Amino acid sequence: MNDSSQAAPPRAEDVAEMREEYRRAGLEAHDLDPDPFAQFAAWFQEAVARGAPEPNAMTLATATRDGTPSARVVLLKGFDERGFTFYTNYESRKGRELAENPRAAIVFYWAGLERQVRIGGVVERVSREESEAYFRSRPRGSRLGAWASRQSEPIAGRAILEERLRAVEEEFRDGEVPIPPFWGGYRLSPTGFEFWQGRPNRLHDRFRYTRGMGAGGRSRGCRREGVVSVEHLAREYPFTVHAEPEGGYVIVFPDLPGCMTQVESLEEVGPAAEEIRALWIETEYEAGEEIPLPSYPE
Repeated sequence: MNDSSQAAPPRAEDVAEMREEYRRAGLEAHDLDPDPFAQFAAWFQEAVARGAPEPNAMTLATATRDGTPSARVVLLKGFDERGFTFYTNYESRKGRELAENPRAAIVFYWAGLERQVRIGGVVERVSREESEAYFRSRPRGSRLGAWASRQSEPIAGRAILEERLRAVEEEFRDGEVPIPPFWGGYRLSPTGFEFWQGRPNRLHDRFRYTRGMGAGGRSRGCRREGVVSVEHLAREYPFTVHAEPEGGYVIVFPDLPGCMTQVESLEEVGPAAEEIRALWIETEYEAGEEIPLPSYPE
């Protein structure tokens, strides 16, 4: 007798039909903090509060000097206005790639909140003192594991790894486990953030903070200050919001020539943008005519 309680394994042709409809929340410009680090902190704290599994898990993408990419999930171990910190073996694949190409990207995905955050930037090693302080905070087994595992190094079998662990357990049996010279932390200093909120019909809300230049050409970092912009990456005519040095905000539609307007506050951005969209559609297209949308990267 067949056990009907056991679900049949998915067929390859079923994969195309797998999808979720995102309806949890929307995201508008006035919902965002002017500081992308503060905005990240708010979303991260909400993910923690709502019990997201491993909310500090993030995909780290690196590349070789010639652009060959690789990606893996690592754990965020700290963040502040300097950037986002993680720890690993310097001799691992990611460590070697970062040594020759320090540009990288990280992505956080919190499925229960229907949110993701994409952050790109430049990576550098943290100080040895910072790495040592974090290493001392790790469980003893994790500290021993850092000595036993030479990440990305092929081995004949797990027995070799377990033998290495027994050897370092014996070596450090009567004392503290020091930090390995080949192990430490990295910090990604952002040059851009993107905050993504899932919406119905794949019309997701996406806002990007981009790095701009302040007075005298000095970088203000990745903040919405001066001429640093936040882009609303909706499928239906994306627009950018530019903070003016003297106050107020300018809304620009890159795909709609000549379409721009100025508002006094972030609260006015959403309604003003919708009004521009409506005026453009009424002017350029007849009722019922199909409106071509601009090509737009996913």
